[in-house]
Amino acid sequence: MKWLIAHIILFVSCLSFGQTTIEGKVLDDDLSPFPQVLITTNNNLNTLTDINGNFKIVVDKEILSLTFSALGLETTKIYLESNCKNLDIIIPQASTHCFASEKKAKRLVAKRFKNLGAKYDDAYSRNLIGKKRPCGVVEFVNWKINL
Repeated sequence: MKWLIAHIILFVSCLSFGQTTIEGKVLDDDLSPFPQVLITTNNNLNTLTDINGNFKIVVDKEILSLTFSALGLETTKIYLESNCKNLDIIIPQASTHCFASEKKAKRLVAKRFKNLGAKYDDAYSRNLIGKKRPCGVVEFVNWKINL
């Protein structure tokens, strides 16, 4: 019996070796939780945020980035730090720039991302997120107009 228990423990520990759990919350730039955000890893593992914007994903340690996308939000990619376990992120709401050139529209979106520092400070002071900044480098995914 001891032999069987030892082998089961060894098997379970081998399954979890090399994996880490990342938990967090997704907020929009009004600091409201955003449900049903698709979170994709660089090896195509997917999960969705719940109604309160919370998520939990078990990933391999070699995962380098997470991509966040949802209808109504700008698609955002985060290049993770090696010790990232808790990831709270604020993503700007999607906007349309109907009469702007592609270059100007990208510049306007980039400006909104650069102004997120004040949003993180506000969310942290209101205890909406656990850290002042996300554990990684955040970038918006450039979009291209295909005519």
